Amino acid sequence: MKRTTLLTISLVFLLVVTPALAANEKGNPEAGQTGAGTAISNQTQAAGTVSAQQGTPRVAGVQQPGTLMIRTELTAREQERQQVLDQELQSVRPDVRNVYRNQNTVRVAVYTILGLENSTDDISRNISAVAREFNTSVQATIVAEERFETRSGFVRFFAGGDDEAAAEILQLTAGNRIRIQEMNRLIEECDCDSETRAFLQEQLQVMTEEQTRLETRAQAEQADRGLFGWLWK
Repeated sequence: MKRTTLLTISLVFLLVVTPALAANEKGNPEAGQTGAGTAISNQTQAAGTVSAQQGTPRVAGVQQPGTLMIRTELTAREQERQQVLDQELQSVRPDVRNVYRNQNTVRVAVYTILGLENSTDDISRNISAVAREFNTSVQATIVAEERFETRSGFVRFFAGGDDEAAAEILQLTAGNRIRIQEMNRLIEECDCDSETRAFLQEQLQVMTEEQTRLETRAQAEQADRGLFGWLWK
């Protein structure tokens, strides 16, 4: 009797508990997948973070869009100014045409650097400010060198070269060399790529070479004493 009762109770327990367990497993199908789901989610978030970080890479030595735009604008200014001056040269008097032909090289270089005045960078604007001072001196050297070319042969034969114009040029070139040094220092400090920096330094090289030419011309003018120039030179 007791054995029959125990068997009956066991059967009833199995009939009640087994369906409940089955229903619980069906009602929570994600219970066994929680660990895998968390791992997948973490991997997705990590991939998203890496992707976001790689969206705008900054590689050392690669030019940034801003400096590329500046160099493009400066190159355009250089070409535009050269074309304008070449056209103007055709209308210059023949006796002073060589003066303008020589000095147009530095006029183009200065005009190109003046394009930096529209930059938002303080150093670039400072470079442009120095170039503007240089540009003023260029007009003065042109006037002085014209005096060399237009000095009459008669006066040159007896009195020699124009010492006053020569002294003015030498004074102007001395000041311009200081300005070139200052611009070169600022270019070294500017926030620009190596190609833009090299382009600007090429303009300075043109300006330096013109100062050397003017100095040589002025010294030759001073050395020209003429027939009687030795009396006061």
